[in-house]
Amino acid sequence: MLNVAPFVVPILLSAVALGFYDIAKKSSVNGNAVMPALFFSTLSGAILFTAIAALNGTLADAVFCSAKEYLLLWGKAILVGTSWICSYYALRELPITIAAPIRASSPLWTLLGATLLYRECPSRYQATGMAMIFIGYVFFTLFGKKEGFRPTSRGMVMILLATLLGSSSTLYDKYLLGVLAIPRGAVQFHFCVDSALFTGIVALLLLRGKDSPKFVWRWSIPATGLLVVLSDYFYFKAVSTPGAAISILAMLRRCNVFIPFLYGCFFWREVNRVRKMAALIVILLGAALLALTR
Repeated sequence: MLNVAPFVVPILLSAVALGFYDIAKKSSVNGNAVMPALFFSTLSGAILFTAIAALNGTLADAVFCSAKEYLLLWGKAILVGTSWICSYYALRELPITIAAPIRASSPLWTLLGATLLYRECPSRYQATGMAMIFIGYVFFTLFGKKEGFRPTSRGMVMILLATLLGSSSTLYDKYLLGVLAIPRGAVQFHFCVDSALFTGIVALLLLRGKDSPKFVWRWSIPATGLLVVLSDYFYFKAVSTPGAAISILAMLRRCNVFIPFLYGCFFWREVNRVRKMAALIVILLGAALLALTR
């Protein structure tokens, strides 16, 4: 009988939820106003997480933190909220078979940031992985150019900004959880709630702007918020499993990109599928080198 490590099932469930999250996100903004869709998505996630914390009896512990910690957690909400804004605008314009793989290049930018901020020196294998991810990223910019999306177009710039900000959030999480030792429940709760507040404020500020087309309600909007909370729930459950290696968990979760990629290929009939798949495999192999070697 196959002996599966106890962290494998929850991390794969996390990856599956994250993959369908990308599909729901693309569906919610396709031909739709971005900021209202993002606000209602984050609001749905905040309501779900608050309800789960209340049912588990951990809500009180998650709510209370010092004024300094609260300001730092607001910084996380602004950082990730800005990343989501860029990601949503990019997804409205780009094919998901370009946007999702570029987001999968985030381990490259995270390691570069860790090298600069935490003086983590990459090994030869990690340097090779970084080069592979960068090559894959270049291929996707070329594919985008063939499909009419220049590297300097708004969609391509937005997806790169979203990836860089997402990587910065990973480094910031290390500071909040690892250096300051802020409780995980407090980080998750305030992140969910503050993200909803932040995106709501931005949506109100842009209410009179030219965020065309008009907003149309879709059930994929709350599904996006629920799926990301579900993905985080299984992720942290896997992380808390004794003997779970964070590098292996990160690599397994990164496989989520296959779900939106294949969905875009076979259901939305996006083009250049074989070449994109080859470039995606190069990125994932590079990410595996980063995660599994020292």
